[in-house]
Amino acid sequence: VSILSTYDPSQDDIYQEMSGTSMAAPFVAGGIALYLSEYPNTSQEEIKTKLFNSARDLGEVGLDSYYGNGLMDLQALLNTNINAVVQICEPESEEGFSESFDIIGTAKCDNFFSYDLMYTDKIMPTSIDWKDVTTHNNYPEIYTQEVENNVLATFNIPPEFPDGRYNLRLDLSDINANHFYFYQEVTIDRTPPLLDGNGFSIQHRYKNEISQYYFQTKFNEPVILKLVIKDSAGNIFNLQSNEPDSLQILKIPEPTAEGEIDLTFSATNSSGLKYGPVNFHNAFYFDKNSIDLHSFDSKNIADSKLVCQKLFDFNND
Repeated sequence: VSILSTYDPSQDDIYQEMSGTSMAAPFVAGGIALYLSEYPNTSQEEIKTKLFNSARDLGEVGLDSYYGNGLMDLQALLNTNINAVVQICEPESEEGFSESFDIIGTAKCDNFFSYDLMYTDKIMPTSIDWKDVTTHNNYPEIYTQEVENNVLATFNIPPEFPDGRYNLRLDLSDINANHFYFYQEVTIDRTPPLLDGNGFSIQHRYKNEISQYYFQTKFNEPVILKLVIKDSAGNIFNLQSNEPDSLQILKIPEPTAEGEIDLTFSATNSSGLKYGPVNFHNAFYFDKNSIDLHSFDSKNIADSKLVCQKLFDFNND
């Protein structure tokens, strides 16, 4: 927060105070590098556990949307004697599901006592906002056996369970009542994506003199879009978006033959639920005519004017 950083070299004062992950990441990376210089054999999973659990908690107790895991405490990190690994490997962060699923990971430490897995849909959760992933009670199911890269618990999704974004919390404790946490966000979505608006549109643009076409569509939630193009010569092009987004724009390949184009598109949300495929015969005409950049038409529209770089001349009129 409020980190002095270089910003705009065109200004007299090139420094500005900035906040956010772009400011935090270099400090965290530097802290990890310093720790690894002292303890080079520490695994990635161990350094995550040590980093999260040595941080100075800010805001609500535990993870929250404003402070994350808290403020990195470099001295506490270097002096920590935590010998624990607490991690959720599957599901991955922000992965989507439409039914019950296993939570896979590791929960082990010196003097192990137990672990539990709970969830919440609150942005700033209190202690009563957390519920067990299996029973949905406000008190956790206690697991008394260490787990390494295996099933920790099953997130039970009954039919009446509401769709939305949920934070998972893996809480590992030792016999001295020390707690080690790992958090992961998932999405429950049992509704297929829907088109938002009037289907799709074809945008015609130019890159210099070359004619280009783009396929654009909008959905009610982030999706991965797949588009199949068949041109007038029978060539088939398969396109897919790289990132999930509600607004998707894909460029029609330039080798596409001129003429009428057939389109087929489908969309898949984070839970694997699909819209389509939808087929359109002769969806648009692919025109490969270019424009001439080396000639112009002249037309006199008014008395000629002198273009000046300044608003006033030498005697200020």
